[in-house]
Amino acid sequence: MPLGTGRDADTQFIVFDSSLVGVTPLPPTIAMHVQYRRQYEQAFALAAQRPNAFFMNHHPVLAFAPNPAQPDAPYPATARCNRC
Repeated sequence: MPLGTGRDADTQFIVFDSSLVGVTPLPPTIAMHVQYRRQYEQAFALAAQRPNAFFMNHHPVLAFAPNPAQPDAPYPATARCNRC
């Protein structure tokens, strides 16, 4: 569940934890996808309550984790971020 914490009347920080999601895309029909979608919608609703909202996402940094299937290759999500 996303958590919104206020700094002042105009500013809040929204903390979101997606650490369980893994590295492969979730099919929209599974329960975890439905749950994350609902929680993102809650985060967007929290963000709409104040003019200055900062979204912080907790997701493991995969750049430091080896991919056991291919030790010399990065995880797919890490590779995408490296091209940004």
